[in-house]
Amino acid sequence: MLNRIQWYGARLAAMSAPEIAHRVAELSRKSRFRGEKRGWDAIEVDCGGSFTKLGDLLALLRSVPLDCGVSFDAKSYLGRKWPAARFDEAGRNAILPHTGLWRFDPVSGKAWPGAEKAGFDIEVRMTSARPDDQYRFGDVKYVWEPARLQVLHWLAVEAAHGSELAYATAMSWVRSWMDSNPPWRGIHWISGIEIALRIISVTLLIAARSEMGVSDEDGRRLNLFVMAHASWLAQFPSRYSSANNHRVAEGLGLFLAGLILPPSPQQVGFETEGRRILQQEALLQIYPDGVGAEQSPTYQAFTMELIAFGQLVARGLGKTLGRNVDDRLRAGAHFLAALQDGEGRVPAIGDDDEGRAITCTGVAEPLYVASVIQSIMGLLGEPGLSSKGPGYLREFLFHAPKAADKAMPDSAVVQVFADGGYTVVRDRAADHRYQLIFDHGPLGYLSLAAHGHADALSVWLNVDDRPVFIDAGTWLYHSGRDARRELRRSFVHNTLSFPVQSQSEPSSAFSWANKAAARLLAHSVSSDSWMLEGEHDGFVRRAGVRHVRRIERRDDGFSIQDRLVGASRPVSCEIAFLIAPHLSVDVEDKRIVVLRDENRGAVLRLTGSSELNCRVERGDFKSCRGIYSPSFGELAATSQLVFTGAIGAEGCAILCELLGSGAPRA
Repeated sequence: MLNRIQWYGARLAAMSAPEIAHRVAELSRKSRFRGEKRGWDAIEVDCGGSFTKLGDLLALLRSVPLDCGVSFDAKSYLGRKWPAARFDEAGRNAILPHTGLWRFDPVSGKAWPGAEKAGFDIEVRMTSARPDDQYRFGDVKYVWEPARLQVLHWLAVEAAHGSELAYATAMSWVRSWMDSNPPWRGIHWISGIEIALRIISVTLLIAARSEMGVSDEDGRRLNLFVMAHASWLAQFPSRYSSANNHRVAEGLGLFLAGLILPPSPQQVGFETEGRRILQQEALLQIYPDGVGAEQSPTYQAFTMELIAFGQLVARGLGKTLGRNVDDRLRAGAHFLAALQDGEGRVPAIGDDDEGRAITCTGVAEPLYVASVIQSIMGLLGEPGLSSKGPGYLREFLFHAPKAADKAMPDSAVVQVFADGGYTVVRDRAADHRYQLIFDHGPLGYLSLAAHGHADALSVWLNVDDRPVFIDAGTWLYHSGRDARRELRRSFVHNTLSFPVQSQSEPSSAFSWANKAAARLLAHSVSSDSWMLEGEHDGFVRRAGVRHVRRIERRDDGFSIQDRLVGASRPVSCEIAFLIAPHLSVDVEDKRIVVLRDENRGAVLRLTGSSELNCRVERGDFKSCRGIYSPSFGELAATSQLVFTGAIGAEGCAILCELLGSGAPRA
């Protein structure tokens, strides 16, 4: 109960007066939905009409080679992740779900509420990674994920190629879901983004039957399915502080419903509102310089994928979303490409729950951002930007071009993204190529900054396309609890913190008690030098000082200089660097550290100025020091360097020296 009160208190603190009025009105609408128990009979729809024919999308589905290597095996995927679920087999990839799948929680082994309880009465926040009597369930993502019906994506490809078995199997999944999840009841009628993702899945299936058509019974079911989902989205939009990527997904769900449903006043309303949302949010959530407003490369890619799929379907029907949308998608692709190393990876900045708009169930997508970059360029009909084209399903649908040949320039290249607050440097030193990313932007988007982390003035580094300074990642959301909080604070990021003060402090899993504001103070670039300087105000209210960080090129690498402007005397601080797990850490003395790659020898030497001492943290799962999350729901040990010392207005420095093949070794 106390945790619930704290969550609602933190949430209320992030709301404006108009949002509070909106939430009160929303409560009234929710009460009406709570009382509805008629199931699918409550949905009013003209089932006599047929769906809009999506011929262009059908052609794209048919263009996907059946042997492209991204098909799925639903049984092995779902059977592994949801071991209590049972399946009926009708042939290869024709795996029909047992009804228990839709409510099964693989963490606790229990069943989430179903038709016996209204969706709005189900608590999904007070959960735990290891459920006990107080927290009955694990993270709700695990029960929501199969209910996105993304198993239909590849089945739609096979159905577009003429497989009646694939189509029959897909409809079996739809019927199973509908039979177990009547409108407004149970765990799957809570989140708009989940509802929108199901509309995407069914849209692909409908497109796959644009020539063959569907039976009257299938048409009735699909009409009911889409109308119920779109009606929910129209009633409960994510607005004000919640209007982040959820708003984009909801807009896409409404837009797709409006494009495919038979003509009616509701259908027109869905299309109009969905179009308005997508056009507006493309300009709000992707800054003019291409940086995503949520300060997370993967959430930016997800937002762009949603918008791009809406544009793809709209173009096929002659109802394009317009040039402004294309321009923002293009800018976003260029920014994400700037973050990439030569292997197509981007740092795990901010949150990442591994959500996808177009995917194959069970197919891992470690290069998701690269795939979205290439898909955007395919949509725009332009050359590839990504250093890798991983070949996932979405790339085939968008006719993605070949990957770009990104040769390392002879001199330093510095790209400043002033609107979103990042600078990317590519340079050479001591026979190495390196990429440095510097964060001088906002904490996140809107008053919640829900998916940002306290990483102002952080740096991320890779050397020869291998990560060196990394990000701690996400782990879990509501069920992450204390670890979720710690993984968002500045102590685990590559920046400066006070011993007990994070620059921004979380107040709940998706909100903040206070937020640091960062900005770029200065930058300069010449033929043989570059310099970046930024500051943030996260310590002004509590300590009366501003953190200023200056990063400057040296012949053998670069230096990082930190100052506390306004400090009347030196203040005890710590400067942390989270190290990639493939590197070993050797402390030569109290302020000199060498990072080694077992295959390539010494890579980087860090030397702190005289007032600093260095220690190494590793695998402290309680404090989250020396911990990172390689994927959602997973924690692993690595090394974290922590330089400590008393720092004042004059500051301190850490020299980062890249070590060539002839460099001395400790």
